[in-house]
Amino acid sequence: MNYSSYENITSFVDMLTVSNTITDGILASGFIFVIWVVLFFSSVSYGRSKAIIYASFITFIVSLFMNVMTLVDFWVVALNLIGVAIGTGYLLFSKER
Repeated sequence: MNYSSYENITSFVDMLTVSNTITDGILASGFIFVIWVVLFFSSVSYGRSKAIIYASFITFIVSLFMNVMTLVDFWVVALNLIGVAIGTGYLLFSKER
């Protein structure tokens, strides 16, 4: 697809791809970070460990789809998976349950 003219953008995925290319990959990673922050703060009333698990798991799924569309690198997916593991470990070994 030719991105020299913005008239060639016909779908939302094309718009994300062009925007992500222009920003050198920061746009999609920023989306995932903002989604994580919103999910974390909206569920922190259930406990920090549960909020970390919830936010990391949902953003893991989103980043997995974005990785398939080649919008983010695999390290973003791995970072969210590590967040799920850290949150689960924190939940198991803390008295917050």
